[in-house]
Amino acid sequence: MEITVPSKSAQAQFVMPTYTLREGDASYDFGFWLDSLTGFRTRQLGPQPAPGTLRQQWDVHWADGASAEYHAVLGGPVRNLATGYTRHLKHQDLAALVVGQGASAPGKEGGLVAMGNLPGSRSGSSMSFRRPLPNTAALYVSTLDEVTWDLLFTQSSGHDENGFPREEAAYEAQGGRTFEGGRTYRERFNAAVFAPRTDAAHGVLREGGSIAGSVPLLADGANHAGGFYDANGSTVLRRDGVEVGRSESPLESSEPFAVPPGEASYELTTTTTTRLPPELSGTSSETTATWWFRSKETAEPTPLPVSVVRFDARPALDGTPPAGRTANFPVTVQGPAATAPASLRVQVSYDEGRTWRPLHVRDGRVEVRTPARGGTVSLRAAVTDRSGNKSEVTVLRAYLAG
Repeated sequence: MEITVPSKSAQAQFVMPTYTLREGDASYDFGFWLDSLTGFRTRQLGPQPAPGTLRQQWDVHWADGASAEYHAVLGGPVRNLATGYTRHLKHQDLAALVVGQGASAPGKEGGLVAMGNLPGSRSGSSMSFRRPLPNTAALYVSTLDEVTWDLLFTQSSGHDENGFPREEAAYEAQGGRTFEGGRTYRERFNAAVFAPRTDAAHGVLREGGSIAGSVPLLADGANHAGGFYDANGSTVLRRDGVEVGRSESPLESSEPFAVPPGEASYELTTTTTTRLPPELSGTSSETTATWWFRSKETAEPTPLPVSVVRFDARPALDGTPPAGRTANFPVTVQGPAATAPASLRVQVSYDEGRTWRPLHVRDGRVEVRTPARGGTVSLRAAVTDRSGNKSEVTVLRAYLAG
């Protein structure tokens, strides 16, 4: 058995050969967990299975120095179990993923999980190599046999009583991605500006006499959904100015709010904070989203007209752009107001929200002066859609001056 990658210094860390045999409505799976393929041999014994009933898969994960790793998932339908197996992967068989991993608080580590999936497969494996944050790692993933890839990042701090990393945050890229061999792709996880995200899977719903939401308040600067496990916060719902619901958790962790029938004006405010002992993040210390809309009871789950504004400042992986310079970056609207907002206002604060200054939005971009080293930049935006529904997002310590 031999599966190799172009780097001579890459060392196999985990190997999982598996097969699946289907008989009628039942499927039978078997596999091995190995440190490497050294000394591992296979051979077909017994009669040949019926056509289309047997699959074989080879997962191999290598480490290559401190900042590179290789992941290969190979296989598919076969007529016989392999009697020996050899694949020498070349550069054109691999895609390079250059992945920046951020952290703005000290003492953090990060790990990447690259999970490959073959069409019709029932098995899969991954291996995470933890590194001090912030850092940039190179992941080389196979592109053969119609493989697709899922990519997940986790931040941790220290270890639990069993020696496992104490995870604090997780962010996931869009799953089921295909990559072209020989090409380089760039990803960025867990870096500012963290802010709310809304899309088809994340929003606020009205169903009958209840209102509920799942809006990540701390989607990372690359718009990956996820967040910090221990970030706390609160949510308040008001109907015609009167409080009708309160939760001591951010919206996505809150139970649905029961509301009376009949049409009314609503104000929904949710807040989360990462400034905890221990500090989870030096940026986005407090993030608040408020939505104003009208609603009445519905017969089925109905999305409510909530929008958010995101700030694509893209500071360095530690949350800092160069001090004293001017940053020019896009502000992006997500939700019903995205297509044609009636109004969009953006403000900046250099004293963590005590005072605010207006910013001019030109062609969807703003210019922000970065203060002297040690200073902070907080951002606020308010957007109104063509139906009069208003949204406001405030991010304290959106990024820091380096």
